[in-house]
Amino acid sequence: MKLLLVGAESQVGRALVSCLAEHHVSVEYLSPAQALAATLPSLAQQYAGAALQFVVNVDHIDGFYPEGHSQKELEERHVLLPQQLAKLAEELEIPILQISDYQVFSGGGDQPYRESDEPHSQTLYGVTRWQGELSVQRFAHRVIILRVGTLFCEQGKNLLVDLLDQWKRGEGRELSTLLQFSPTAPNDIARVIYAVLQQLACDAQVWGIYHYCSADIATLYDFAEVLLAARTQFVGVENEIRIKPVQAVMPKNKHRSRSSATMPVNTVLRCEKILNTFGIRQRPWRGELTRMIERMSQPNVST
Repeated sequence: MKLLLVGAESQVGRALVSCLAEHHVSVEYLSPAQALAATLPSLAQQYAGAALQFVVNVDHIDGFYPEGHSQKELEERHVLLPQQLAKLAEELEIPILQISDYQVFSGGGDQPYRESDEPHSQTLYGVTRWQGELSVQRFAHRVIILRVGTLFCEQGKNLLVDLLDQWKRGEGRELSTLLQFSPTAPNDIARVIYAVLQQLACDAQVWGIYHYCSADIATLYDFAEVLLAARTQFVGVENEIRIKPVQAVMPKNKHRSRSSATMPVNTVLRCEKILNTFGIRQRPWRGELTRMIERMSQPNVST
């Protein structure tokens, strides 16, 4: 197997690079900036003789706290980049796998979202994600779109790092018991992407949209409880951190731009389709979070 990977610097990208290396997959790398700056003919010429089997775009911005990104940046990374890569895949006559996420939905429903549910995001982030999905489906005919759950990992902007940073500042002690979500680690997503690519390489004709998030629905308070337990086990915490469950949709955040009326209450994805099509089962997130905190507690890993 040989693929063109875009977004290797992202949280999912770093995990996927490790996964592909472990399985001795040959990879060509293309940065989002390079893909956007180049013309389609030049890209097609560059990779025409590379014997690629797939284009895989895992470039992403964390959607849990997406403030701070301009409309231009979101449109470039969520819409224009996928469109360019879909056209490239079509020129090379190979499939494309495009990552997306739960924020194409408003989060206002009371049930986990299916692939067949109509996206109806209330945010620019979610709207541009949806537009990117449409672009890929418009310009390429062999497409896998993988929508994933809320990411947590050791580095970058995400729920785990944000909570730890807030606690260090003495903030973030009041946590919602209302928001339902499925915390998902990048290496779990990387496992899923590799499993999908393996089956596509065996000529499986199963194009379309799929959902994946880790097993076990949680609230922010649930996630923080597991995180605190892991921190206590592996990290010497000088001051005891006490968290409080609150009947609010989201934790207090002075930088938050969305009103409480538009905050999601449910961002869980249903994952039966990916199980029935590819045999990919959801894995629980609690054990992975504990292992992640153990790795972060090592002297050479920044917390």
